[in-house]
Amino acid sequence: SRILEVHGQRMLDANYKPGFKVKLHHKDMAIVMDNAQETATPLPGAALIAQQMNALMGAGDSELDSSALMRALERLVGEGK
Repeated sequence: SRILEVHGQRMLDANYKPGFKVKLHHKDMAIVMDNAQETATPLPGAALIAQQMNALMGAGDSELDSSALMRALERLVGEGK
């Protein structure tokens, strides 16, 4: 995928220098999920990403690049900081 081509190595290197910040991705995901609820549209994949964005926000990672989703996944399996 294009995202992995652009961000894959950065994710492996844990380089989350901001491009598109977590806080903006979090805001956008909230809009997506609100619209999905209003239209009764199931978006299970988007719901998972929204949960991970919530976790990043709660961990104080709002200023990192949204590729820090990798950090949230590492925390889920007990490997992250």
